[in-house]
Amino acid sequence: MNTPPEILITGIPRSGTSYLCRLLHSIKNCIIINEPKQMFKRLNQELPWEVVHLYQQLRIDILAGKAIENKLKDGQVIENTVIIDKYTTYQPTFSRPDFLLGTKNTLGYMARLPQLRKVFPQATIIANIRHPLDTIASWKLSFPHLKTADVTNFVVGYVDDPLLTIWQQERLQVIAKTTDIRLKRALLWKYLADWLLKNQQCITIIRYEELVTNPIEMITTILNQVSTPLELIHPIKPSQIKHHSLADNETKIIQEICGKSAAQLGYFEF
Repeated sequence: MNTPPEILITGIPRSGTSYLCRLLHSIKNCIIINEPKQMFKRLNQELPWEVVHLYQQLRIDILAGKAIENKLKDGQVIENTVIIDKYTTYQPTFSRPDFLLGTKNTLGYMARLPQLRKVFPQATIIANIRHPLDTIASWKLSFPHLKTADVTNFVVGYVDDPLLTIWQQERLQVIAKTTDIRLKRALLWKYLADWLLKNQQCITIIRYEELVTNPIEMITTILNQVSTPLELIHPIKPSQIKHHSLADNETKIIQEICGKSAAQLGYFEF
């Protein structure tokens, strides 16, 4: 018996993960849940089998016609959770029982990439990235833990998280001890980017810039991995890359700290 297609969406925060959820949710027989409430506590296990169980329960509930929670507005996944961050109860629609089921979580899923791959060997894991200048500029307008790079207050993957690797713990400890907020943000972006590079063999990396300018091509790439046809419920159109400005002194810090890692991810210009 074939396993129904499943996808996990993660990536560096403010790299278009909610936008990706919105795009995928616009595909027939594709149900994507943006940050299910139950997920965080399920990630605090040596092997997060409870995440697998949540997927199983969600599929059972959806097939039974039960309502579930998602971050929706006007029937579509909320694109910017900084502006709107609330859950709506709704009943997903589908026409085949082997619909694509996915969930999104940025920092939590990223912190547990090796463990998630072990319990989800057949699932597709998507990780979004974005140019460090635009990412960090967006953090400054975002949630407090991103604005201040406060790694001590991450729900999963915090500085003293016992389930992290030694490499993760050491990098986070450096960030936690750094007092210059500009340097802290740059170090956090580099840490997250380097962690994705360490795990790139088990994930599919999607660049925000390509996602917004060529959404159909990027979505098709993802759907081909899970054998799900591209049948649109809502139209998908290209949009503009959102750039944010930073002071020259902060740009220089980001370039010095993040430049090498950014180049490995395809970002060569600052």
